[in-house]
Amino acid sequence: MTKKINLLLISVLLVIGLILGVSTIASAEEDITIGVVDWAAWHWWNKAAFDGIKEMADELGFKVTHLDSNIDHVKQGANVDTLITKKVDSIIFIIGDEVAMKPMAQKARDNGIATVFIGGGTNILGIQCSMMSNDYEIGQDLAKWMIDKMNGKGNIIVFQNPSQDSTRSRYEGMLSVVESNPNVKIIEDRVQEWAGDRLNAMKEMEVFLNKYPKGEIGAVWAAWDAPAYGAAEAIKAAGREEIFSVGINGEIASLNAIRQGMPFKATVAQRPKEFGRTAVEMAYRLIKGDRAVPREIYFSHVIYHEGNLPPEGDLGISTE
Repeated sequence: MTKKINLLLISVLLVIGLILGVSTIASAEEDITIGVVDWAAWHWWNKAAFDGIKEMADELGFKVTHLDSNIDHVKQGANVDTLITKKVDSIIFIIGDEVAMKPMAQKARDNGIATVFIGGGTNILGIQCSMMSNDYEIGQDLAKWMIDKMNGKGNIIVFQNPSQDSTRSRYEGMLSVVESNPNVKIIEDRVQEWAGDRLNAMKEMEVFLNKYPKGEIGAVWAAWDAPAYGAAEAIKAAGREEIFSVGINGEIASLNAIRQGMPFKATVAQRPKEFGRTAVEMAYRLIKGDRAVPREIYFSHVIYHEGNLPPEGDLGISTE
């Protein structure tokens, strides 16, 4: 099993061995270009990750070419081809599906380009280093929190999407916890598409609220925030606040929903901006031929709920 590096070790490594060392060496470098293939540049999480990339690249004097794939595998592949043609030194992928990305990453490597992935990529041979949270553990932790709030029993509704490694791993983590709790049952397991995810989840939840009378639904678990938020809107509108929802990503809207007492009760926050900063550092090390760059770098996460919310307007751990 690939060795997982905890956040404390990473922080020490970066502060002592990377930030000072990379900054000093890179100050004398010329013409290093980092290409960024962004799965969805409009999404706040991706924006935070790119902010980290740009911030670190600017500090080190690197150029950045940023291309948006707009949730399109064909365009994502074309973006990789464009960056290969431009002869960038490294490509950083921000999110994407492992299956679709395998030939893209390998093509970049075949052209001598260093490859880094933000948000997954453990099983992509062409990816040299991945910045990620432990999504399986996130799914587990959120499920445990939810079940504890349900007093260990009840029916749940699930919104998930297997097309990305991150959401697929979260779902699998959740299932492992539910399967070990015999008094908890999944009564609806829905694959939610990315486009219109909040509104579509709200509409589906309205159907479930009509289908299942009071007492038959305990909670909604979602593999990312938007479906959880949409479900909470339907729950509130129906006056069925014996039900609550939980999600993953730590969006400002989610934190505000918790603050305002909506049925959205918990969200897991990650560290996309730090992912981006570290990705540039790893890309530089790979460009310089450093064979000690780890395949996986894991960052910690936190479950935000009404008892531990960061100050209003502050994303807390998700952007620091």
